[in-house]
Amino acid sequence: MGGGDLNAVGIQVQWAGYKGFLHQRSGGNDARSAAVLTLGAPNLDFTAVAGGTTCPSVSGGGCTVEVQFQPTVAGRRQGAVVISDIAGNVLVTVSLNGNGARAMAGFAPSAISTFAGGSGGPLMGPTGIAADGFGNYYVADPKANKVFEVSPSGAISTFAGTGSPGYSGDSGSATSAELNGPMDVVVDGAGFVYIADTINNVVRVVDTAGIISTYAGQYYLSGSAPPGVCQTATNSVGDGCLRTQIILNRPVALVFCHAQNLHITDQLNHRQRTVSGPVPSRSRRWETARRATTATAKTTRART
Repeated sequence: MGGGDLNAVGIQVQWAGYKGFLHQRSGGNDARSAAVLTLGAPNLDFTAVAGGTTCPSVSGGGCTVEVQFQPTVAGRRQGAVVISDIAGNVLVTVSLNGNGARAMAGFAPSAISTFAGGSGGPLMGPTGIAADGFGNYYVADPKANKVFEVSPSGAISTFAGTGSPGYSGDSGSATSAELNGPMDVVVDGAGFVYIADTINNVVRVVDTAGIISTYAGQYYLSGSAPPGVCQTATNSVGDGCLRTQIILNRPVALVFCHAQNLHITDQLNHRQRTVSGPVPSRSRRWETARRATTATAKTTRART
């Protein structure tokens, strides 16, 4: 490990035999770049060690990225190693999870203020919010059938959805896709935004290029007969199936746990669902003299 830093660990990344993280695109199977991100942003809690990667311009399906974890704030931190091809398409991500513990500098109650929305604004009935590493906020608004983005300066724009209720637009721009009553939103370590598309009974995901896909569940409208599940299902809602073969019934809330599994509140199925990934590719406890930290890594890849 470069420089002998005890906070650094080499993350083994494998992607041979996979078509891409979310959907098939052109660009080949060779790694052209490797980024280490914290909630989608570079140079925060998780950083790449200079000269510690074998990934750029690698042909084939495996390389190593040396990652350092130095939390900027106390509490849980999410990150990712993102490997992309020559066209900028994501080949594979390795989820990173860390916890920083440090003394609280000070806390005092303060006044409540509005930083987005209000009378005459675009927000109509917001129900969920999440933030990325750049300081942007994502607001799920089921009444508007949109997810809005609020910049650090307070500017509000449409992040996903046209405003018309429906289910369309997968593999295209998120702003041209239809959502139906989205109630929650969450951001992963790579900066991908997951949307509880509640009335459509699916979870959608928007990658860092702004392309939307269905991440979990099968589309059907509440009140109609749901689609079938896979033959290996252990019950009628698809436990044991691939994530795009399960049956959700009003997904209303999303959260990533410390292991970077996505947990879904499946309201009318009366369940908490978990979309789990492969076994972590590498785990390690990071410790420094300044603060105690822990971190784990998990590889997330799309199935062919």
